This record gives sequence, structure tokens and C-alpha cells, in this order.
Amino acid sequence: MIFLFWFPKNIQSIHFKMFLLLSSLLFSSCGYRSSANDRPHDRSQWIRNSEENIYISGETFSDTIDFTDLFLVSHLGSGKREVNVPVNIVFENCIFNAPVKAAKEDSKGWILTFFGKNVTFINCDFKEEFNFRGTTIAGNLVLTSNTFYKTARLQGFSTRGQAIIRSNHFFEDALFQGSKFHDATNFHETYFHKTVNFQGSYFHDNMQWSLIRILGYGDFTLTDFNRDFIFNYTECPGTIVFDHSFFRKRADIVGSKFNHLSIRSCFFHKLLWKDQEISGSLNFDDNQFIIPPENEIEQAISKF
Repeated sequence: MIFLFWFPKNIQSIHFKMFLLLSSLLFSSCGYRSSANDRPHDRSQWIRNSEENIYISGETFSDTIDFTDLFLVSHLGSGKREVNVPVNIVFENCIFNAPVKAAKEDSKGWILTFFGKNVTFINCDFKEEFNFRGTTIAGNLVLTSNTFYKTARLQGFSTRGQAIIRSNHFFEDALFQGSKFHDATNFHETYFHKTVNFQGSYFHDNMQWSLIRILGYGDFTLTDFNRDFIFNYTECPGTIVFDHSFFRKRADIVGSKFNHLSIRSCFFHKLLWKDQEISGSLNFDDNQFIIPPENEIEQAISKF
């Protein structure tokens, strides 16, 4: 396993100390995976002149991973505080038996994290809370094949790169209220076993929700889909609500199975509605269309 830390040449000593603290805490939890003969005795040898990456694979963490403690806190004025993480972060095949946090509230308010590059979690188990509330990721967010056993908190979260959130299991609530996705977003083959909440979120680029399962309650009210919205071949045996949302380009809802579905007082540029199965109820009142739908929507509405 390779651990790379990069420091600018003109870095101040306090930044250097904070990165040494990070390396100390992380390596004390996960160790350095190599043979005894080639394991460096001096931890400074793990800091190399490279612009990337922190990569940790196949480790189990018993202590909380809190990015607001591992990096230097900056005061931005008006009581705002932020931690800047300037490197790529990759965790693969890891188990977290304690919370993973990038946001923290204390007596002075919230400390949030700005990730300057990519953040990746692949095939990890989160046994406790995952909290990225109010954080910003300048690069891509990759959450692939992970299992979240407790609540995942990403309210007010923002990503400027792509969000690849696929093949995950969320066994408790997944909370994304008020989040902003500035690039393409992909939620393929993800299971939401309880509540998933995107109320008031904004999707600037294409959004793919194919082959997902929402087993409990899905809240997409007051959500703005600025580009294509693809919601195909999904299964939603609970209740799904899209009320008061904007679909400003193409919206495809095809081959899906719903129990209770409400799409009320929405704006559509163009809607493709085809091959749905609705076993409970459908509310499709007071919607507006730029291009009237020419498919099965009228027949579906007539049944309820």
C-alpha cells in the first residue's frame, strides 16, 4: 500500500505539524502494509514530494475518522470555520467501526470541510454514522459498493465534480437535503432501505437513477433537475414524492414499479412515461408541460 503526502515548498511549520498529526493518527489505526524489512522506521519517509494521494486499503478503524481534527482549521469570518484537505482521499476495502466525519458542531458553531480534490470510498463498511454535512468537494465524489449501517448525513453538501454513488446499501436514512451537484450524478443499483431525502436539492447536470431500490420513503420535493433526469427500471414499494419540482430538460420515468407516487405541481420540459406499474396510488395533479407528453400518462392517470 502506498501513502503519499505532498507539501508545497513554502509551507509553514504549522501546516507541516498538522500533516504529521494526520499521518500519526491514520498510521496508528491502519499501519503501513509492507514487509518488516522494507517498513520505514522514520515516518517522515512516508511524506514524499508528490501532489497525490492518501490511499488506505484493507484496514479496520476502531477510532473516529474526523477530518476537522486532522487538518488545520481556517477562520473565514462571520463565525465560519473550514478545514482544507488539499489531496486526494481514497479508502478501499476498509471497515469503520466508529463514525466518519467531515463536519462538526461545537459551542462556536460548525466546522466544515473543503476537499480540494477527489474523495473516494470503495467497498467499505460504515458501522456508525457517516457525516459529510455541509462539506464541499472540488473534485469527484466516488461512493461505490459501500454499506452504510447507520444514518448517512450529506445535508447541504456540494460537489463540483461528478458524483458516482452506485451499488451502495443504505440501511438507515440517507439525507441529502439542500445539496448541490454541479456535474453528472449516477445512483445506479443503489438500495435505500429506509428514507432517502433530496428535498430542495439542485442537480445542474444529468442525473441517472436507473436500477435503484427505494424500499421506504423517497422525498424529492422542491428539487431542481437542470438537465436530463433518468429514473428507469426502479422499484419503490413505499412512497415516492416529487411535488413542486422542476424538470427543465428531458425526464424519463420508464419501466418502474411504484406503490404510492406523487408528482404534483411540477414543471416539465418533456416527460417520457412508459411501462409503469403502480399498485397503490398516483397523484399527478396541476403539472405544467412545455412539450405535452405523448405516451401512457393519460391512461395511467385515468385509473386513479
